[in-house]
Amino acid sequence: MSPSLALVKALDRPLPEPAEPSWQPRDPRQPLGPFSIGQLEEAINRARKQLTRPEPGAGLPADVTHLAGLYGWMIFHRLDELSPDRLNRDELDALIRWI
Repeated sequence: MSPSLALVKALDRPLPEPAEPSWQPRDPRQPLGPFSIGQLEEAINRARKQLTRPEPGAGLPADVTHLAGLYGWMIFHRLDELSPDRLNRDELDALIRWI
């Protein structure tokens, strides 16, 4: 087999799925300190993967909407981290569930 044909065959294989880091829900009894925009982004991605839309064409689940709004707010204000005491109740509840 020629080297170029071997390369084509190797590239034709599906790529392995990336390993997801092990994530454990945080203990809600522990105080939540300042969180980074990276942690928030990971929380949004976890929520998007695990929550489903109620019906096709429906909007995003409420938790994802709250976290995404918070993410946009942090970007707009150029914040790298934020203290949870600045959040409203819905944002805080969503954050606690997914961070």
